[in-house]
Amino acid sequence: MFWGLNTVYTNNYVNRMVVNMYSQFARNNFQHVPLFQYTGAFNTALPTPASFINPFSSPLPVVKAAETPFYKVAMDYISSVGRKVKNTAVKVYSSISNFGSSMVSKAKSYLGYNEANGSYKLFTNGRVEAWCADFVSYCARQCGVKDFNFRSVQQILDWGRKNNRFSKTPKVGDAIIFKGWDAKRGRYASHTGIVSRVEGGKVYTVEGNTSDKVAERYYSLNDSTITGYVTIA
Repeated sequence: MFWGLNTVYTNNYVNRMVVNMYSQFARNNFQHVPLFQYTGAFNTALPTPASFINPFSSPLPVVKAAETPFYKVAMDYISSVGRKVKNTAVKVYSSISNFGSSMVSKAKSYLGYNEANGSYKLFTNGRVEAWCADFVSYCARQCGVKDFNFRSVQQILDWGRKNNRFSKTPKVGDAIIFKGWDAKRGRYASHTGIVSRVEGGKVYTVEGNTSDKVAERYYSLNDSTITGYVTIA
């Protein structure tokens, strides 16, 4: 989705300038909102005409550059949609933040579940298998992401990359991904967990199948075994 213009014809030079100015305005003010990050939008090489999805109830104005000087067109346009964009961004950001908090709360409610007493099978639907990805998937489904159903770290990583949800920057509620050679421990790492907080140069997690149980861990943000992070919702 791209919050933006409604069938603006960009073959006119001034209209193209307005489009670019609005895009910069959105990027500067709302770059923390994943919907912008995921689209890879804000492309200055715009098509003719450029049609974007309009999430608002009423159509956005079509710029009439021939009738009004550029500065006034730009200011009027940004003023007319800026408040709606900001309000929508706040709602989306709040929803994302709530999901992250819910994921952490849900994950922590299972602290101590383990292999010794079989309680970990709640996450695997009774299967006996490596279950770190099962744990992340189970928590995600409990928090409303019903189609997040992966049994391996590679599946979570592939899904993240395919859907532009993979990042090198952690956020609360993300799935942390370890995938590659762990030189410090002399073994291949394939593991995942849920980011609970990020502070003091460290990322804190809740993980399943760590020492055969659900437990909290922390790592340096520069830990070479961290591949990256997948934003679930």
